[in-house]
Amino acid sequence: MRYKQLFIPFISMGLSVLSGHALASSQLNSDLVDASVEMNLALPQLVDDNTRLDRTSVVDTSFVYHFTLLHFPAADIDSHNFSDVMRVELHESICFSEEMDIFLGNNIPLIYAYSGMYGESLASVIIDKDSCSYHEQANASLSQPLPR
Repeated sequence: MRYKQLFIPFISMGLSVLSGHALASSQLNSDLVDASVEMNLALPQLVDDNTRLDRTSVVDTSFVYHFTLLHFPAADIDSHNFSDVMRVELHESICFSEEMDIFLGNNIPLIYAYSGMYGESLASVIIDKDSCSYHEQANASLSQPLPR
């Protein structure tokens, strides 16, 4: 799944609610709920041939994206491997996205919740400012040449 080209436009829908002003903690939940409601007006939408963004929601101060894999039951997928692959791909797309900085810059965790084709829970990936920093550091250390 290539999220960089297809995913970010769907994720940035509704962000106008958040981008109008700095988020004060007392207003944070209300602004997140408003953004979720606005985004949900345009959902569900296909992200790619196998993935549909069904809806968004807010849990505490986390913004949740609910996806369904359209052609695979959760029982047919190794959830740990799926989580590992998606964690890397999502960090690559989200952590360096200007559109997503409104969330990460305001310490709003993003949760990507995936279900199989029958609605059964498959995996969740959490992206936040700390995980982006960790991902960036891990990538920097991997790109360093090995000592000889």
